[in-house]
Formats: sequence, C-alpha cells, structure tokens
Amino acid sequence: MEFKEGVDASGRVAKGKGVYQFADKYGANVDGYSPIYTPEEWSPSGDVYVGGKTGLFLWAITLAGILLGGALLVYNTSALAS
Repeated sequence: MEFKEGVDASGRVAKGKGVYQFADKYGANVDGYSPIYTPEEWSPSGDVYVGGKTGLFLWAITLAGILLGGALLVYNTSALAS
C-alpha cells in the first residue's frame, strides 16, 4: 500500500497489509477463499441457459404467478374491491 502512514475512515492507523494480509498465513489472499467467480457455476459458453426451454418456461410461469398474486392482493385490499 502506498499510504502506510495514513488512517482509514474510522481513524485507525493503516498497517500496510491490504488484501494480501493472509497470503503467508493461509497460502492465498482474501480472494483465494471467497472468490467472486467460480467457473463450475457457469456454462462453458455463457450463451446457453443450462435449464433449457423447460426451465425458462417454469421460471416465467413462477414470475407471472408472483406478479399476479401481488396484483390480486393489492386489489383486494384497495377501495376498488368494495
């Protein structure tokens, strides 16, 4: 870190370690244990939805049901229902 003698937002003095503080202790930095990107969770091409057309259809039906259910609840609790 370039700013070793500074303080952080809460007023604590910086130690100059940054995100690499655990590199020697655990053999990896912070991202080595909590990666944002994990290749096994993604499709190899990234262009094809893994659930296929059936999964996409079920997702759309579920979304439509949630939206219609919410609209019905709003209507039933409004002055329009009486």
